[in-house]
Amino acid sequence: MNKKFKESLLKGEDTVSKFAKIKEQKVEEPIKIIEDEVERASIPKKYLEVITDAWKEEPDSTYYGIINAFTRAGRNIETNEENIDKRIELEEHAGKLLEKLAVA
Repeated sequence: MNKKFKESLLKGEDTVSKFAKIKEQKVEEPIKIIEDEVERASIPKKYLEVITDAWKEEPDSTYYGIINAFTRAGRNIETNEENIDKRIELEEHAGKLLEKLAVA
C-alpha cells in the first residue's frame, strides 16, 4: 500500500475516533461553554450570536455539538472578501477544539 495513502487512512481513523470520543462527552451548559470559548479564543463578539444560532440549528449537549456549532457557523457566514478569513478561522478553531477535547 502506498505510504501516503496509508498515512491518510490512519489520520482519518484517528479523527473518527476523536469524534466518537467527544460525542460521548455530555456538557451541562453548551451555550455557556461556547461563550467562554469565544472569549478565550479572542473571537470577535459579533460572531458569538452566529455560533450560538448554529448550535440552536442542531442542538447537541455534547462537545461534538459545540464543535459542530463552530464549523456550522463558519459555513453560515456569507462568503465574501471581507469575511472569508473569519470563516476559515472558525473552522480551524473547531479543529483545535477537537484536538484539545479528545484528549481531555
